[in-house]
Order: sequence, then C-alpha cells, then structure tokens
Amino acid sequence: MCSADALFARYCRRYDVVGSPAVVSPADRSTRLWVVIPAYREEELQVPLESLARCDPPECAVEVLYVLNYPEGDEEGGRLARRGWRLLRKKRKELPSWLRVHALLWCGVRRGRSGAGYARKVGADQALYRAFGIGVLDKSAILFLDADCRVSRGYLRVAYSLLRRFDLVHFGFRHRVRDEAWRRVTDLYELRLRYYRWGLRWSGVPWATYTIGSCLGVRMEAYMRWGGLSLRHQAGEDFYFVHKLLPYVSFCEGPVCVFPEGRPSLRVPFGTGRALVGGGVEWFIPFEAFVQLRRVYQSLPYWVECPEEWRRLPGLALEFGGRSFWVRLARSLSGRYERALFQAVCSLSGLWVWRFLRWVTERRYGYALVVSASRRLLGELGGWGEGCGLVESCEDLEGLVNAFCLLDQRYPVVKRSVRALREEWWGSAQLGRPIQRRSVCPR
Repeated sequence: MCSADALFARYCRRYDVVGSPAVVSPADRSTRLWVVIPAYREEELQVPLESLARCDPPECAVEVLYVLNYPEGDEEGGRLARRGWRLLRKKRKELPSWLRVHALLWCGVRRGRSGAGYARKVGADQALYRAFGIGVLDKSAILFLDADCRVSRGYLRVAYSLLRRFDLVHFGFRHRVRDEAWRRVTDLYELRLRYYRWGLRWSGVPWATYTIGSCLGVRMEAYMRWGGLSLRHQAGEDFYFVHKLLPYVSFCEGPVCVFPEGRPSLRVPFGTGRALVGGGVEWFIPFEAFVQLRRVYQSLPYWVECPEEWRRLPGLALEFGGRSFWVRLARSLSGRYERALFQAVCSLSGLWVWRFLRWVTERRYGYALVVSASRRLLGELGGWGEGCGLVESCEDLEGLVNAFCLLDQRYPVVKRSVRALREEWWGSAQLGRPIQRRSVCPR
C-alpha cells in the first residue's frame, strides 16, 4: 500500500491536476473535512455556508472551498463571481471558530470546461494541496455540495464519522422549491431518480445507488488512488466518478439529508434545472425494461461458470451487445469463479446498464409514465418488507416519492468489501470454484 504522500505524488504525475495552490495561508491543523462548492452565476452564495454554520460541530475543523468559475467572454458571470468573492470574504467574520471559508476566483475558463464537474475537480485538487500542506491526507475527506444546497443539522458530524470507516458515502436528498409552481416537475424528476435506483436494485444490479454530485463524500486516499474526477467528460462527471470507484472501495449511504433546490437552469443537459425548462419529465424507462435487465443478472452467474451456455442470456441482451461483446467478455474472464464473476459484473458498468435500458425501451416497449411505472415497481418490492403495503398509500405524486424515501431509509446500501457483497448477491456456495474454460464461441 502506498503512503498518502506517495499517492499524492503519483496523482499529480498521472492525472490532470488543475492549477497550483491558490490559498497562501495554511489550513488549521485540526481540519479533516473540506467542503467543495462550485458556483457559476450564483447570487445567493451564503445559503450553503449559513446551513453548514448551523450544523452540530464535528470533532474536527472544517474548511469550505467555493470555486467561482466562469467561461471566457462571460462578463455577467465574471461580475457575479467577483461580487460573490467579496460577499464570502465578509462572511468569514460571522462563522464559528471551527468553520473557515475560502473563495477561489477561477476566471476565463474555456467554455467546454465551465460546468460544475470541472469546478468540483478544481476544488478537490485544492483541498488535496491544503491537506498535504499540513500532513493529514490519510485522515481527511472531501464533501461536495452545490451553491443552492442546504443540509441537515447533523450533516457534518455524521459525514466525519462515516468517512472514517468508508471510502465513499452518498447522503440522502430531498429537493426543495422556492416557487410552488415548480413543485410538480421537481417531484417528477426526483421520482425518476428514485424509481431508477430501485429498479436497478430489484433487477439485481450490485452497488445500485444514486450518483448526485452534491450528495457525495469521499476519503482523500480513495479519491487519489482512483484518479479523482475525470476531465474527459463535459457532463455527468459525478456519474462516471461514482461508478469508477464503487466496485473497488467501501461504500455506504448516509442517514443525513442534503436539500438541493429545484429551479430552472440550462447549465447542464440534465437535472432538475433542465427538467423545469425542457419538460417531458413525466415519461421514463418502463418497468418491462427492468424485467429484461433482471434476466441478464439472473443468468450471469451461470454464464460465467460455463460461457458457452448462450441460452442462459436473454435474447435482447445478445441483440443489444452483439455476440461479439459477450465473446470478448468471456475470453477476458480468468481465475476462480468469484474473480471471474466480479470481472463480468464490472464489465456491465453503470453506463452499459443505462444504454441497455434505453435501447430496450426504444426498441421494444416505448417510454412509460413514471408514476404508473413507479406504482408497478413498488408492487414488486414486497420482498423488501414494505413495498406492497406502501402502494395503497401512494395516491398522489408526493406519496410515491415518500414511499421510495422510506425504502431508502430502511434499506440503505452498505458495502464493506468486494467479497462480502459478492456473497450477499450471488450466494457463497459457488465461491472458490474454478470456472470451466471451454469454448466461448456460440454455436
């Protein structure tokens, strides 16, 4: 295992570290949490800072890093960034002694990199510099929020406790709205998120969790070891980041809540902001598509044991990936059964699952009303203890969202090790057996 300082040196050599240290003064030596908040054209930057200041104090100091970025030629964005920088400097005097804030004015960013993902990477890299400067990389963590978020009172204390035991944490969430006219669309978008996650869990997808950037926390060692946020993607960086880490790190879902604001926005091609502007949010993946995905995961253990058993794989899966995909995958499997199964599961990444579900939807079933699909999924979740009983109470949209929230609270994902999760999902009877290396060419 590399030391934290060696990991940092390797991270700086191998990955695109953005900028040099931007804050001259060293961090407080008791700092263990860094909160990164990207901000572009934001007029109320004090909202998350005031919410953090009202939190129960954790057992460490906390530093908040605002990244005020705007692209080249955006005069209005630059004006708001400079105004926010002055506002945050004034707010320093009002904060409790354990909470500090720094505003990083990241100006003139080229337009392809002016999104929230790039700003999060800037803030994370600056947090690494700050922790390295006081020698606490191995004891520290990064939390990601957005500039419109509020948090539960116990957010910082719970985050500090969980990130001492887990590498990656996703906190609960519930969208709030300023204007009740936006409530229905915001609830529909949130219902899509919860329906999709629980559809994956029902289908048997390991590590099925949310991938909301403003609800994440990660240990610095895990962040550096796996390369951090990638600049290869101009959107969805948090989605790729979470799915890159999930197979290899310990993970849990935190019991405290983050409250993002649902409001119109065109900054990214998805999210509540785009949903409020573009509409069409009431249509989504039908339940039948998850049935097909469930068949894939049910057949996977048998196919891994004997790759020439093509009849085990659903026809739609073979048609979507093509038999060449499964031939290449079968040839790449090696080692004992559990290792080969782990390799196969990792190959069916979160992006593969999303593309498969969309392909099945457009090719076979067509999009469905998310409200109807959610009711049907809840009816199938009786095995989780409360699924069937909740359907009768879901008379409206808010009731459906609350039903999934209750399931999230009662059945959070907790992943302590890769082997433990494999035993939980696939059963321990097959573990330790060598896979049969026979022909992998379809007949």
